[in-house]
Amino acid sequence: MYPKQVTGFFKLQGTAASILPIHAGHLNETFHLANSEEGLPDYLLQRINHRLFSNVSGLMMNLWQITGHIKEYVDLNWQEFAGFETLTIISTWDNKLFHRDADGHYWRVSQFPKGFQLADSSMRGSGVLEAGRTYGKLLKILSGLPARTLTPSMPDHYHGHLLLERMRQHQTLKAETHSEAVSFLVERVLALADEMSIIERLKATKKLPVRMTHNDCCLENVFFDEALRGRGVMDLDTVTSGLVHYDFGRGIQSLTRGEDHINWEVIEPFVHGYLAETRNILTPMEIKYLSIAGATSCYFEGVRTLFAYLENQNNDKSDNLPKPLLEAKKHIERTGEFLEQRDRLDHLIDKVVSKGHQPLR
Repeated sequence: MYPKQVTGFFKLQGTAASILPIHAGHLNETFHLANSEEGLPDYLLQRINHRLFSNVSGLMMNLWQITGHIKEYVDLNWQEFAGFETLTIISTWDNKLFHRDADGHYWRVSQFPKGFQLADSSMRGSGVLEAGRTYGKLLKILSGLPARTLTPSMPDHYHGHLLLERMRQHQTLKAETHSEAVSFLVERVLALADEMSIIERLKATKKLPVRMTHNDCCLENVFFDEALRGRGVMDLDTVTSGLVHYDFGRGIQSLTRGEDHINWEVIEPFVHGYLAETRNILTPMEIKYLSIAGATSCYFEGVRTLFAYLENQNNDKSDNLPKPLLEAKKHIERTGEFLEQRDRLDHLIDKVVSKGHQPLR
């Protein structure tokens, strides 16, 4: 079913003047519906990635709870969070939170205020600073949201340490079926496993607090007003209980996509913005291990990509790496780069947290 056909199933006001795809790093296929009638809102139409989010009903109930919590929290704490917004879910004519079309695709719609815009990966400087601040505010706003009431949206995605164990078992049973290039990559992953599991070990021993986190702090998920002030975050599908390190790490990891090397001119504004909002609520232990967060995020992205390939490969002993392996290799190489430059990130974090240093806008 085409996007224009889908809109008729939702309680929209006005008429769509245009329906344009948003080609950004979103987990769901996203379209911007510009309203032709003045004074009425624009909308975001999304085809939900149900291969990633298999329990669509549970996912949408999560969003209903999360967006409701954000609105209530901001209203109660309006002096600190004035201007922070969340998207309003639009129901279907039969009062459901999503529509399933004849082809088995799932769709949802939310209001999107006129004049707002989504970031893209080319944004730099003050825009990245605002994105960091917005995610930092979201971390504070999500406090108090009870995790037990949420349905796990991607139950296997956040347990990289379990994937590592399965990869070890796979390596023991099927190592002889791997090409030399694949074996080298698997061995590199396993060699880093102990160092990259430190955050999970600290979590297991309760040395790091569990928080409600977004877990996909990409630039493209932040929406801005016309003055390029960060006003909120979309794609709240990934919100679950977790560690601040996965938010912070995913944020700086995503800023290195498409870069040959770590670009500190891009990362530094995000670090400044995020810690300007969160440094007063993070524990000393959380802050101490933020500098390994980027490496950890890259590493487990590589682990997920590599393990998915290993589970589906057909004894391919060719040394020509297919696309998934090239992607996994890139993540593991970037992991090493973050580890080599951990001292630099440590210094930046200390400067922002200890001295309250603020960058020039």
